[in-house]
Amino acid sequence: MTRVIFRFLDKPSQNKQYDEQHTEQYKGLNLLAHAQIIERSLQSRCGGQNACGTCRVRVVTGTVSAMNSEERALLEKLGGQNVHRLACQCFPEGVDEVIVEVPQERFKDARHTKE
Repeated sequence: MTRVIFRFLDKPSQNKQYDEQHTEQYKGLNLLAHAQIIERSLQSRCGGQNACGTCRVRVVTGTVSAMNSEERALLEKLGGQNVHRLACQCFPEGVDEVIVEVPQERFKDARHTKE
């Protein structure tokens, strides 16, 4: 079975710069839900509704769903379009292993950002 591997950059362990956790890849579940399966929460102040932008992650390798226009607009507003994806909007696809980096920084909630 294909896996989703999370690298939590804020939790170094065993001579690594990150703590690595993995789970099987489940079709139809976004990255936010995959993190919940391994009992690691990602920041998500809006509960995964594509409203706050706090669940930003970086997909290192693997095939994931294309970015939709709502996700793109929110990331443009927050200045992270070219680097990050929203875990609540990003779905693993295909048979490739997906590696995701979870940054240590805490992101500002877009709902409290002025236009």
